[in-house]
Amino acid sequence: MVNNTGIVQARTVENVNGTIVLGGGQQSTVSNSGTLDSSGTAMGQQGGTVKVLGDKVALAAASKIDVSGDTDGGTVLVGGNFLGAGPERNALTTNVAAGSAIHADAISRGNGGQVAVWSNDTTSFDGSISARGGAQGGDGGQVETSGHTLKVSASAAVDTAAGRGTTGSWLLDPADITIGNRSLWGPSVSIDVDSVALTRALNTTDVTIKTTASLPACTGVACTSGSGASGDIRILDPIGGVADFNNGGYVYNWVSPKTLTLSAYDDIRFVIARNVTTAAGTGDVAGAIEAQGGGNIVLRTDNAGRGQGTVRFDDPNSSYIYADSGSTVNIFYNPEKDANGAWVPTDYSIYN
Repeated sequence: MVNNTGIVQARTVENVNGTIVLGGGQQSTVSNSGTLDSSGTAMGQQGGTVKVLGDKVALAAASKIDVSGDTDGGTVLVGGNFLGAGPERNALTTNVAAGSAIHADAISRGNGGQVAVWSNDTTSFDGSISARGGAQGGDGGQVETSGHTLKVSASAAVDTAAGRGTTGSWLLDPADITIGNRSLWGPSVSIDVDSVALTRALNTTDVTIKTTASLPACTGVACTSGSGASGDIRILDPIGGVADFNNGGYVYNWVSPKTLTLSAYDDIRFVIARNVTTAAGTGDVAGAIEAQGGGNIVLRTDNAGRGQGTVRFDDPNSSYIYADSGSTVNIFYNPEKDANGAWVPTDYSIYN
């Protein structure tokens, strides 16, 4: 077991990037509850690199990782590299606890850095990641939180804002996914990504959720093809206008010109639950998306080109897609047949 509870620094000097690797070998547990600092805050410096790698990887609540740089943010790899590629050892499980923070910001002028949180099996992301562009210019960075199974709570926060550049991105890449408001439904309903975290991020970051259904299932370091997952994206309640009932019912709205892309291996489904009792009372609750302030919505089914994938609305009278006058909606799908052999197209009448 490798456990850092103190402060490790590899700050950049004279534009030579510092690198910190907190790692373990086979069947290792690697955790950080201290500070890993590879920042470059002096004029002209770039952020360095931090890697936290092992079979089981954890960033505890007190964990702080900083690769911010005056000109460009650096790179943080937790549990593996982007999309599980690269030479780094991929974790089986990765947990980023609430209260932990990763900073990969450009400070003055430059681009935000790159942060990947990965596992081959289960990734839990409850902390915060920032990869902002520089105050005087520069683009936002790239963030990924992915795993065969992905859990993102309401406390999770991603910020890739760029006040004088192009917004950065957040990629979530599980096998399949259910999006919903845990504070609304309570613990009895299984939710993968909390719509509170998703809505909040859409005010600073372009967000892409992409299911694959073909991610490998791994035991130890041996992996086999296929996952048994459906590759669906299921939406239980509104994204873009959501009340946090664990925070006094505070309402988060998506009111910025950022892009939400839902890209499903199979279907995107707007679910209806009838006459249910939730934190908001008793009644019907349906999936929906609300974009204001010039937000962009992209729905893409059949992202592998298999010829099958539909956007489904369980109840077109309850679910909706709302886009204000400055916002856009694009839907791409391949109709499929129901049990009786009839084609099932998408009903476009439910979005404005």
